Amino acid sequence: MNLPLHWKLMLCSVFFLGICACDRQPDDAYVNKDLGVRFDFPDGWSRMETDEYGPGKKALVVIGNSSRTAMMSLSAFDIRPFLDAIETKVILSYASQEKINRGAAFFVHINSTFEKSFSKRYDDYELLDQTWTKLLPGGAATEMIFTGSRPGEDPKWRKVVIILVEEVEDYGMIMAFSVPMDANEKFQKDFRAIENSWKKL
Repeated sequence: MNLPLHWKLMLCSVFFLGICACDRQPDDAYVNKDLGVRFDFPDGWSRMETDEYGPGKKALVVIGNSSRTAMMSLSAFDIRPFLDAIETKVILSYASQEKINRGAAFFVHINSTFEKSFSKRYDDYELLDQTWTKLLPGGAATEMIFTGSRPGEDPKWRKVVIILVEEVEDYGMIMAFSVPMDANEKFQKDFRAIENSWKKL
């Protein structure tokens, strides 16, 4: 059965949430030994309950500042369909003698796929910026910055960082930041602190 992308992401997130539910977590960081990652919380940030994040939301962890103005969720997704699509393009390229860089093609493909998904998911969607590849400790990432709203909420500034963890073949991770439009600049330091603290265990 060919499920929509957002359903695949949600099902995968539920699976990984079940793997890690029993881990004892520090108060100021998220540690996932099964997935081999860790990041620190900015000052004043803490974990949020699922019902604070929104009905039906599933993520490995959701954190927010004290007033819950700014939030960040971490989830996991299956990268194998993206890899299969790139291999198909590579095979087809031999017929046209077009050279394809697998790494670059993968990031372009995954970025554009998620971008299409977000454009359908959010009302008043507007893409502001894209970074095809960036490096984080222990992995490479691609980034999208956009604005948009969901039913019943005001438009928000959003940044999504899609991370491929080194030495892990089957999954990637998604950091999703959100903040009210007029508070974007105020929380940039906190968002950078989370990204800069990302570690591979």
